[in-house]
Amino acid sequence: MNNNLLQDALNVVNELIHMQLHIELDVKDRALYELAELIGSYRMARSRKITILSCCMLISVGIRKHRKLQLGDNERLARSILDGDYLIGMIYRLAVSRKEQKLLVKLSPIYKRAQLKAIDGSDVKGVAAELKREVKDYLDQYSA
Repeated sequence: MNNNLLQDALNVVNELIHMQLHIELDVKDRALYELAELIGSYRMARSRKITILSCCMLISVGIRKHRKLQLGDNERLARSILDGDYLIGMIYRLAVSRKEQKLLVKLSPIYKRAQLKAIDGSDVKGVAAELKREVKDYLDQYSA
């Protein structure tokens, strides 16, 4: 079921992204599978599960796009920044259009902390764990 949930979330995200932008989504991330498991375990409408997982997918892929920045390659650097920013911006569009604004309160600080860690050269691997904790907290509060 959670692979279906993950695929449905990927379909939602792909519908949001303009094809002309050529942003490739790499969702082969263990953390996303774990989030799908977590979200799938809550009793709530499937559409809400898909929305929450789609937002998590956007933030996860956006952060990874920013992580790939190569300072020696200005064109690639600019493209990575713009792709990451675009994907993060899609979180707002998706969450608001599907009435999950409270989810933004949880996700926005995670993204900014990841950006700051990346600039400092710190390891951003802890972001996936933080994302999972915040999503669990959100689900515990608002899944009913």
